[in-house]
Amino acid sequence: MTFLNFTFQDPSPLINYAGQWVEGTTNDSFAGRYSQGSFTVTSVAGTTATLTFAGTSITIFGGKRPNHGNYSAVLDDGPEFVGDGNADNVFQFPLWNAQNLSNSQHTVVLTNVPTGQGPFLDVDFISIGRELGPPGYNGPISNVTLDDESPFVVYNGSWTPSFSSSAFNLSLHGTTEQGSTVSVFFQGSSIELYGSYLGAPFQVNLDNQLPRELAGPDVPLDLQQDHPQTLLFLADGLEENKTHAVTLTNSASSSGRPLFFDFAVVRSSQKFFNENTPSPNPDFTVPTTAAASSAVRQKSSTGAIVGGVIGGVAGVIILAFIGFILFRRSKYYHQSSKRSAEDGNMNEVSSSDLVPQFRASTLTPYVLPNIPSAPSSSSHTKGSISSIPVSSRQDSSSISLPASSTAYAPPSSQRLSEISSSLTETVSTHHQLPIIIEGSSYVLQEQDAGRLVQTRLPPMYNDHWQGTAPT
Repeated sequence: MTFLNFTFQDPSPLINYAGQWVEGTTNDSFAGRYSQGSFTVTSVAGTTATLTFAGTSITIFGGKRPNHGNYSAVLDDGPEFVGDGNADNVFQFPLWNAQNLSNSQHTVVLTNVPTGQGPFLDVDFISIGRELGPPGYNGPISNVTLDDESPFVVYNGSWTPSFSSSAFNLSLHGTTEQGSTVSVFFQGSSIELYGSYLGAPFQVNLDNQLPRELAGPDVPLDLQQDHPQTLLFLADGLEENKTHAVTLTNSASSSGRPLFFDFAVVRSSQKFFNENTPSPNPDFTVPTTAAASSAVRQKSSTGAIVGGVIGGVAGVIILAFIGFILFRRSKYYHQSSKRSAEDGNMNEVSSSDLVPQFRASTLTPYVLPNIPSAPSSSSHTKGSISSIPVSSRQDSSSISLPASSTAYAPPSSQRLSEISSSLTETVSTHHQLPIIIEGSSYVLQEQDAGRLVQTRLPPMYNDHWQGTAPT
């Protein structure tokens, strides 16, 4: 067995306060000297504080002050121990302890026995020695924390999730409805249940055993203080390879005290986890209920925050990459639109600028670029050029000239340069382009211009043929 020195505070309902006990308040100038600033105190003779536990040792801590008197402690109906609580303000003092106990269930009763020195007795916190793991096991112990929103925590009745800065992972569930239950399903040798406690009475049931009634001291609700992450229940010596269930039932009726559940801690041997569970969490089987599904919601945790930061950074990188792709695509479409607009401007060039022009008897042509079809111009009077068919091997669309044009003098070199700079042509070689001029066919001399190139090339001027210009 593996030894664990386990400590819990005075507000725990595992301590049964009988008689008139009250909570220490911040009005006490020495309140901050107690563990976590809390203590439970009585000044009435015969009042008791009883604890039933499983462990091999126990120590009860409290204060020794000038207004304190005697007290007694009895373990398992054994001999009575009497102690003196009177001293000059000594805090977190071991009032009583027992060692070398059998690892079984024990019960200790602390009783106020006032003397003339002072009537007060207080309890600060209790420490017990627990032996964990299966019999004969001396290895490490693994802890698994189940938060109030874990799928292995099942709620029935009216429970409300709440935010609390003092709660584990900043959230807990609470109820004021009598009969509402919360069940925790787990595998392990021990379990601890924690909640924010205001003294509400409740029943606890482990593996369908007889329920146990627990409650804090009977303090008026308006004087009751909130104690976050208080130990509500503890059980050891459970069979590890079995699924267990522990259920808390709210017993409060008209008291108006809420019962809060915060988290559970399951402890088990490392050997059990390694050999029987592929992951750090036990492989629980949990009943499916509407309450269970409604209990699971998003929440903050240390691991979630770290994961959120990593996910956020990854998200920023992904968004930046998507933005870069969209920017490149937008830039591409912008350039494509600009080229389309420039190509569209070609249709605005006058048809007289695009056709070969004639001298009196000699036609000096130039190679026409690959241009889109232009709209038909107005009616013509002389020398019309009807069409220029293109070989089927010509890339892009067929070349089509304006329907008509008036013959004028050849365009100047400057004009030809302006035209060529605004056109995108595809040069195709080893083809003959017949030009039909009013029934006469003239064939352009072949010239090898090299391999096919998709680019802007100037028109060619050095090819001539003789013919009679149409009149």
